[in-house]
Amino acid sequence: MERKLTGKVKGLSWLVDNRDLGYKVPAYEVVDSSFYSDVERQTQIARVASVLAKKQFRPSRLPERVGKEVDRIANKMSKKNLIVRSSSVHEDGEHSFAGMYHSEEVGPATDKEKVRQGVLNVYDSLNSQKPVNYRREHNIPEDQMEVIIQEDIIDPDFSGVMFTSNPSFSGDLTLEFCAGRNRVVEGNVKPYIFDFDKSNGELVF
Repeated sequence: MERKLTGKVKGLSWLVDNRDLGYKVPAYEVVDSSFYSDVERQTQIARVASVLAKKQFRPSRLPERVGKEVDRIANKMSKKNLIVRSSSVHEDGEHSFAGMYHSEEVGPATDKEKVRQGVLNVYDSLNSQKPVNYRREHNIPEDQMEVIIQEDIIDPDFSGVMFTSNPSFSGDLTLEFCAGRNRVVEGNVKPYIFDFDKSNGELVF
């Protein structure tokens, strides 16, 4: 399958290419979209089995070729703690998909089984109900997923989400953030919200 560049991968590549501007990018590797056909085939088999057996089946492990690629990356990053992150074709583009797809802290790269399971969970999130409904609502074609395996080194004072185009007002840029780590995406806290007019940089609210 021809590789389709995905949202977060594009963003990370841009940051790496512009490190002279002061950006610090934790080391990362990508299970690229050429591996997605293996995952998609396995998912389709599980769907057929679910219909025939009249109960839900879910793949319990990665396809062999994908698992070997994940192990190769884990070996390369063996001295690091890792986080696995979604990066779909339609994510972080015209539509943000913020909080739709899964990311997971998996700990030491030496725990390959946990790294594999984290990658499987990211792939599974592609077809969970929330993003399926979102794609249907916005008439978005079926998505494809790459998985970013990244060094997990940041312990921030604040974290959040930036919408470079507010979903309701495309001329605005919106920041949602809170103290600590990942809590905005997890949806368990009321964040601070700042909205800026992109044409003049002025704070709207």
